[in-house]
Amino acid sequence: MKSHHLLSVVTLLIGFSIAWVLKPAPPASEETVATPEGKSSQRHSTQDVDRTSSDRSASSSNSSSTELAVDPSSQFPLSELLAKGPLGEREAKMRRLAEELGLSFDQEADLMRLLDEVQAIHDPNLSPFDDLMARSEALEKGLKKLLSPEQLANFEKMRERAFENLVETRAMQRLTPTIESVDLSSEQRAQLHDRLRMHARNELQVFPKQSLSLIGSSVLPLRTSEITVDGFFTMKEMSRSSGTMDPQVAQDDSFRRHQAEKEALLKCFEGVLTPAQIGIVYGEIERGNNLLRQIIPNPSNLQKSDSLARP
Repeated sequence: MKSHHLLSVVTLLIGFSIAWVLKPAPPASEETVATPEGKSSQRHSTQDVDRTSSDRSASSSNSSSTELAVDPSSQFPLSELLAKGPLGEREAKMRRLAEELGLSFDQEADLMRLLDEVQAIHDPNLSPFDDLMARSEALEKGLKKLLSPEQLANFEKMRERAFENLVETRAMQRLTPTIESVDLSSEQRAQLHDRLRMHARNELQVFPKQSLSLIGSSVLPLRTSEITVDGFFTMKEMSRSSGTMDPQVAQDDSFRRHQAEKEALLKCFEGVLTPAQIGIVYGEIERGNNLLRQIIPNPSNLQKSDSLARP
């Protein structure tokens, strides 16, 4: 049985394992360029930007997969159409961006260069979280110079849709295992979906808007995904705890935050599920607690909350 309540545990484990490794390491063979802020950055190869005229024609904003010729006599016409589409995720995202914003060929090339340069910015004096925020700010400045006011407005609409899709995705990630594990009525499923969607929205409000452009689900054609949403939360938590000298205090503080997050999630089920149904959910929670005890054998505040007791 899949557990949708292990998120806080897995996030905690990731936080202690990734630490400073999350910072992007600039390749030694890349050319150093100067950023507007005066910080050093690395420029990746732009061979993928210097496309031939035929390649550019394929990625024109006026083209789409539906415009490709479909062989009506083929047994698998859509599969053959798929084979003629973009060669990878980056090219596919660029086509979608060009389609929505009406980018010129020069703008496409300039955007690729901007993304490569921004993703290579590295300040060793900053924490991983602050380093990510610095890259996000540099990207925002570059986009404002590259896009016209109308294109920038349309890009903001794309980013707003991406946020709403992210909210829905996180709500469904919690709802789907519950549907699989618990005998829910259609009314319960609808109520729980609404609550989990609201919980996800509140959870993601801490996400700075500009940082959405660098996460794995970004609408931009990134060379590599910067970080996942859960990774972002881990980096933010590490940033909050970085000023604490006592490791035990930082560990206990992190544990309390995870307990508070778990409590807020459990309130989504309260009043919707019956006591027996909640018992199934709590069984999942207990398995998560056992895993947490293996990760943190003796945290000073590791006490089973009354709110997690079986009904």
